[in-house]
Amino acid sequence: MKTIVKSQLPVMALEIDEEGTVAQKSMQLTRQEQLGNTLLDVLYPGIRVVTVEIPGTELDDYGRAKVEQALAKFTVGGVEYRLIGASGSAKNGKYYAVNKEFERAIAERFQQWPEAAVTYFGILISPCKVRIEEPDARVLVVDDHSLGTNDCRGWIRRALFERLDLPDAAGIFFRRIKAPRPIKRADDPRGC
Repeated sequence: MKTIVKSQLPVMALEIDEEGTVAQKSMQLTRQEQLGNTLLDVLYPGIRVVTVEIPGTELDDYGRAKVEQALAKFTVGGVEYRLIGASGSAKNGKYYAVNKEFERAIAERFQQWPEAAVTYFGILISPCKVRIEEPDARVLVVDDHSLGTNDCRGWIRRALFERLDLPDAAGIFFRRIKAPRPIKRADDPRGC
């Protein structure tokens, strides 16, 4: 059953200063930063999300402790938030927090491993072009680099891919993988 749902998960932008004070930022978030059509919204209905930006300057031990303490848990508008992850934005001092009711569920998703939540939280907040529901799908997990996989690559059955109904993507994609480029060998006089 194909489910095409467009959702918008509003996100509040906050910042923490050197003293550990949490304040709302007065900037407009881009469409992607509003977490439209994400897995986070689908998997955790009712979740509230905030982005938290920390100072980009080098802090002394006292300042670092104040920021870390404020970042771990804080309350805004009567809602208690807990730090839950980051994405590639962590290197820029931007983190994500959710209302405390969802802290445990998301931590369990990442097997209580904070480094995984920081590294892979981006999967939950990346916008989806299309989402489908496939309750009886089978998944084969293989070792890294087996069957042509690595950290950012996987395979999907053609029939399931076509159900995504992406405009001409299936035709282009499958033409590319059917016609591999010839391997050039040094000892081949034809040069191919």
